[in-house]
Amino acid sequence: MGALYCILSAASFGAMAFFGKLAFGAGVSLDALLLVRFGMAAFVLLIVATGRGIWWRFSLRGVLIGLAMG
Repeated sequence: MGALYCILSAASFGAMAFFGKLAFGAGVSLDALLLVRFGMAAFVLLIVATGRGIWWRFSLRGVLIGLAMG
C-alpha cells in the first residue's frame, strides 16, 4: 500500500504545476491558490485521521503549537 501512496504522491506533485498554470491563466491570485491548496490538504488529512481514529489523540496545546508554527 505504501508504494501506491508514493506513486499517488509523485503524480499529484507533478500535476501541481499543470493545475497552477491553468489557475494563473484563469486569473486566480497566488494567495487564493495557496489557500485552496492547503485547505484541501487539511481536509484530506482530517478525513484520513478520522478514518483511522487518531484525530482525538492530539492535545489542544499540541494543535495550537502546530498552528502557531504554520
